Amino acid sequence: MPWGLREGVGLTDEGTQCPNHASDQQQVAELLDAVGLPADGTSLDAIPPIGDGHASYELCEAVRNFQTVQDGLVADAGWMWAGVPGPT
Repeated sequence: MPWGLREGVGLTDEGTQCPNHASDQQQVAELLDAVGLPADGTSLDAIPPIGDGHASYELCEAVRNFQTVQDGLVADAGWMWAGVPGPT
């Protein structure tokens, strides 16, 4: 699978769901799995099956937890794609 998100994953700044394309969610989940526990990553085993259009509570919390331990990131549970204004 080529890397690069089409749109945001997780929650918007307003707390509503981002577009959450299944392939984008899968990439974010794989990245969180790859960074491991020192950077507050999350095992893929902790994320329920991914569906198109809705990020699970577990994936949103995994993003928020990752953001919390990173300097300079806003812990808003949203993972935005490059070139789009907003956190992460």
